[in-house]
Amino acid sequence: MIVKLKDKGYTKVLSQDGRTQVIYHGSVIVCFNSNKVILSSHGWRTSSTKQRINQASEEFGLGFTVYQKNWNWYVNCKGGSLDIASSQVFHDGIELERV
Repeated sequence: MIVKLKDKGYTKVLSQDGRTQVIYHGSVIVCFNSNKVILSSHGWRTSSTKQRINQASEEFGLGFTVYQKNWNWYVNCKGGSLDIASSQVFHDGIELERV
């Protein structure tokens, strides 16, 4: 059984005016509407932050995966392979088109 984000420790999910925010330790790590997704670690490049970001993608059908290779974070849109050539370098504030 997968625990929903709103029931995970230190995590809140707020929805208002067509926009949803996933807040982890007081920082918005995922914000999305019907058109785009904005991701941020707020400088906390930890495995638990990455896990929450990926769980948001899975739970809300956002269509991306964040992964780490050689200490760097990458974003892969669903359908591509998890390799650097088909991924974007993750940076705080990265915007993705919602699929």
